[in-house]
Amino acid sequence: MFSIYKKLGWFFKQEKWRYIFLALCIIASTFFMTLPPKYLGEALDAIGTGQMVQSYFYELLIKMGIVAILIYTTMNIRSRLSQNGSYKLQYLLRNQLMRYLEEMDAHYYNDHETGDLMAVATQDVNNICMAASQILMSLFSSSFMILFVVYRMVSGVSVSLTLVAIAPLPIAIVLVNFMSKRIRRLFIESRDAFGDFNNTTLESVAGVQVIRAFVQEKHDIEKLKKASDLAKDKEQKAMRLDAAFGPLFRIVFSISVVLTIIYGVLLVFEREITAGDLVSFNLYL
Repeated sequence: MFSIYKKLGWFFKQEKWRYIFLALCIIASTFFMTLPPKYLGEALDAIGTGQMVQSYFYELLIKMGIVAILIYTTMNIRSRLSQNGSYKLQYLLRNQLMRYLEEMDAHYYNDHETGDLMAVATQDVNNICMAASQILMSLFSSSFMILFVVYRMVSGVSVSLTLVAIAPLPIAIVLVNFMSKRIRRLFIESRDAFGDFNNTTLESVAGVQVIRAFVQEKHDIEKLKKASDLAKDKEQKAMRLDAAFGPLFRIVFSISVVLTIIYGVLLVFEREITAGDLVSFNLYL
């Protein structure tokens, strides 16, 4: 997967300031997102101990408002930078592809179907651009979110509670390793089926006069329907497995939440952490 970023090194080098600023915005927005749980936990402890006076309440509102504005601003900027970079990459890749196709001889087009080339120019380019924008941003954001959240959990709440919370993580790793291979294979099959459908459609359009001359309309419609159904079935199969990916993670997450609540309540009773700490910890989780 990560080999694609090595191949796109020329683009990242060309747009280095965009991606440096994007990385800074991602780090900033991720850090700001870890502040509200901390403030909420402190507020609950202040209510429990009777320290929630009017001045503290207004101070908390101001801090939460400032953080909300900072989160909105940094996330807005990072989305704009990412999307604009994606559109620029699409433009450059499609220009490069057209120049490449214009230089190829007739033998190249004998070996490569037009539908497959169309799939490259549409789906493949879109997927590459998604990897260079949304997926890259998610990877970067998730990595720093994990670092900031684990730091907040360990330094602000409890080391032992953090270890209990991440205990189900090996299950998630096994699921990722097992599911990702199958999903990748299914999406490759779906892409190939889409290319075959393009080829069948182009053959029908190009040979419409011959088809009518030999009264082969019904046969041609059946051929198109068969190619269309195959592409649809492959896509649906891939999407069904991809859709099952999320709920499996929710199950692992639910196990982590249950363990955290059970052990966290025990720590609260033993006065090792406060109720506000437990609430903050679950929000971090």
